[in-house]
Amino acid sequence: MRSQLNLLVQKLNEIEGLRKISLTTNGVLLQDQLAELVVAGLRHVNVSLDALDEESFKGATRRGGLDKVLGGIDAAQRAGMVVKVNSIAMRGLTDHQIVAFGEFTRRTGIPVRFIEFMPLDSDGNWNTSAVLSGAEIVEMFSSQIRPLVPIERNGSSPSTDYRFDDGIGTVGVIASVSKPFCDSCDRFRLTADGQLRNCLFGQDSGDVRALLRGDASDESISQMIQSAVATKKRGHGTDDLTFLRPSRPMHAIGG
Repeated sequence: MRSQLNLLVQKLNEIEGLRKISLTTNGVLLQDQLAELVVAGLRHVNVSLDALDEESFKGATRRGGLDKVLGGIDAAQRAGMVVKVNSIAMRGLTDHQIVAFGEFTRRTGIPVRFIEFMPLDSDGNWNTSAVLSGAEIVEMFSSQIRPLVPIERNGSSPSTDYRFDDGIGTVGVIASVSKPFCDSCDRFRLTADGQLRNCLFGQDSGDVRALLRGDASDESISQMIQSAVATKKRGHGTDDLTFLRPSRPMHAIGG
């Protein structure tokens, strides 16, 4: 019996004009589900991985299973998928993982992107002192592995990417807290429960599900989407005393 995820990937793949489908996953079940996902048409996968030793991995995720995640990454790469690794940039965690992640990207060729710790944690423990900045990460890699050199930005990706000066291994940083890129952000989200989200750090800005279940016209849905985009703020304001934490943690938004 095919899983709902595989069916969703297949249906999305059938939409004319859709250029790319990518799955973000913690990787624990990736190896088990990979064959069916490939058949369904999935070709890109982002794996969330915050540590490369079992003890630190358990501390970050509150569970074991690092070997399963690494096995899933290896299997996806062997299946010809485009694989990227996303890691949280958090003081006290990431700074002890620099060498391991540097060796990982140089060994596998898989890009590793570090996303600054954002106020989207389910425990509500975020504070600015825990944010390990993108600039600090680049300096750590350069001093502990070898110098990083910038890669020319291509498209609207929020990541600033670097390559080691010998051309082996790629590191990216998404400095959404220390160096906001709100002026160039073109991201817009529809959550799994049908809510529009014009900023990760904002609030829900439209209930598409209610319109769909109420048999609303396409024009009404279009107007709601346009209104949500039009009210997108100039900045997310994490450095402002008036900043209010989003009501949803990251796992409830969809990344």
